[in-house]
Amino acid sequence: LEEELAIAGITNEAQARVTVEFHGYEVGDEWFPTGIAGALGNFLNGRTWLITAIVDANNFRINADTSALAAFTSATGGITRV
Repeated sequence: LEEELAIAGITNEAQARVTVEFHGYEVGDEWFPTGIAGALGNFLNGRTWLITAIVDANNFRINADTSALAAFTSATGGITRV
């Protein structure tokens, strides 16, 4: 496992966009989020997710449909590449 990175935001979309500053990830990487608050956290935390697209140095998309969940509010943990 690698260093845990802080989650700054997650969108509510068919393929959620995750904001993590200077993530360094690539399409096909897998990662494991922890500490996300609320219903969004109940859905995402403790599971391995596939990175499906790189938006830029601070954002990437995952294979998770978060469109029906409550908006991101905070995260006390982060994500770790596995």
